[in-house]
Amino acid sequence: MWPGLALSVALTVIGGAFLSATHGLAYLKGDTAKFVLQNLSFLKGAFHLTGLNCGAEPCTVNGSLWTLPWEARCYVILALLGLVGLAKPATMARVILPITLACAVIWDVPAVQQLVGSRLGEGVVFELGLADRLFPLFVLGAGAYVLRRHIPLSWPILAGMFVLLLGANALHVGLHVRALFIGYAVLCLGLLTAKTRAVSGTWPDYSYGMYIYAFPVMMVLHALWPTKNYLLLGLGTFAATLPFAVLSWHLVEKPALSAVKRARASRPTALRSV
Repeated sequence: MWPGLALSVALTVIGGAFLSATHGLAYLKGDTAKFVLQNLSFLKGAFHLTGLNCGAEPCTVNGSLWTLPWEARCYVILALLGLVGLAKPATMARVILPITLACAVIWDVPAVQQLVGSRLGEGVVFELGLADRLFPLFVLGAGAYVLRRHIPLSWPILAGMFVLLLGANALHVGLHVRALFIGYAVLCLGLLTAKTRAVSGTWPDYSYGMYIYAFPVMMVLHALWPTKNYLLLGLGTFAATLPFAVLSWHLVEKPALSAVKRARASRPTALRSV
């Protein structure tokens, strides 16, 4: 996560310097310093640059970065589970996954949220709401990997889950059902089509680069071409973001992953198995 993000943050700060009303060293202080330090530390997302305003308010230059601290926390939790021996496949399937899903269902009960808000404040409710949206997805992904040999992939099952999703949305309880549907749909679209030698199976992984660059590219594109047609803006953003994602993958992300793999391969066998 970090090498590609570092390049994205650096390019955003450099680009913002040409648009900011604040110049020199003063530009690197305040919001710009927070943007760099908070995003690269994964402690908390920061979205503004010093002197870069949209009307009377600071411009949000990359709102997508709010999810990355949560993703980093998920990896830290997984590492801690591994350290205490709770990341084994059987434990993940029989303990961690059921507990996570139970907590997600309990949190979606309005009375529970009201009780927590009255005791701990609305700020805690907000943070737990974000965790409720993101951590179950991470655990579902880990669970899908652990149970990969036991999950049947089928287009009819996917169609049935879609009908279930429509019913859940009608009852306003579709958040986690939607997560299940999207996760299962990704597996079907990826693995079932791969059986027919899908060409996408040979593509480089530009997804992370697309995610971390799309927002600032969209902001610049809209400033230069202020269209109100969101479809045209989306297509333009995709086309303009793709070169950044390509460069990020081939110049930063892939070399960093290769370096990690070489380092792991050079370690003694006993250490690699830990």
